[in-house]
Amino acid sequence: MGGSALLNIGKSYGPITRYSAQLWNAIWQVSAMNSYVIDKGVENLIKDDFMVLLDEVKPDVILSIHPNFNGSVINILRKERIQIPFGTLIADLVIKDTPDVPQLRDVLYSLLEAIDIFIRAKTAEGLRPGTIKGYHEIFSYFRQWLDNDTTKVNEITADTITIRQFINYP
Repeated sequence: MGGSALLNIGKSYGPITRYSAQLWNAIWQVSAMNSYVIDKGVENLIKDDFMVLLDEVKPDVILSIHPNFNGSVINILRKERIQIPFGTLIADLVIKDTPDVPQLRDVLYSLLEAIDIFIRAKTAEGLRPGTIKGYHEIFSYFRQWLDNDTTKVNEITADTITIRQFINYP
């Protein structure tokens, strides 16, 4: 979805965030100031393919592993009056080491603690009760799907096969 423009952005995300903190900070600042414009642009790029995908897959839930374009997806779902629970799995709460908060590398949240932090943050943002309920359902499915050996949130990343298997789980 989104053609070559979004594909190239997606491919550059990892290297930029890992090797060019200043560039990533600049991109983040610009996108934060212009989030409406970015959401609308991405929405226009992905809408047709997204609608086709929804029709083909008919998902019970949508789980995003990367929040950058969630606004665009949520906008499409709302405008089209599609009632599918939507959530974002935040898998790297503890592995980012920034100059502002160097102690993060020493904090290891359990999966339940990380989910609780996420749900509380989304509740504090004022999301609707139905959306919060959808998050609870998604995380419940995910926890049931995981094996019991996965207890810390830093054991799960978007790069692990675990996330890819869960997303493709029938």
